[in-house]
Amino acid sequence: MQNLPRRAADDMLELLLLMMSVTTVHNADPRNHIAVIDTGYAIGPELRGKMCTDEFDLTGKGMYDADGHGTNIAAIIAKTMPRSDCIFPIKFYHTQEDNAKRGEDYQRGVIVAALYLAIKYHATHVNMSFVSNTNNLDERAMLQRLVDGGTVVT
Repeated sequence: MQNLPRRAADDMLELLLLMMSVTTVHNADPRNHIAVIDTGYAIGPELRGKMCTDEFDLTGKGMYDADGHGTNIAAIIAKTMPRSDCIFPIKFYHTQEDNAKRGEDYQRGVIVAALYLAIKYHATHVNMSFVSNTNNLDERAMLQRLVDGGTVVT
């Protein structure tokens, strides 16, 4: 996708998301979206009322957080974010076993798709607390688009 014009790259990512059977809930929440690209989430007292109405599951396994990582990261962010913000969860990872079955190419593609969703839904902040291959040109291009658009990426 690196050499494609931006519109063609966007169309390819839309197709990728459709092929991945993305579970989506989209209600155009007017609050600032803080994208948390992680393992999903579980609603507890720390997150109640702080989640956006938009959420994406790129795993096909539902938003359930199998290991608690995404829930904990979202809870930490929720404690410090302004009331005008909401957490926009994008689940890209389910379990080690599940990801091992799908392979490294799938994992690289799903990270690019998650970053694309952060761009498309105008995330003001993106949290990615995972290790990734920085040599992935498509991933780097998406990160650059986010930064160039004024999104804070951590």
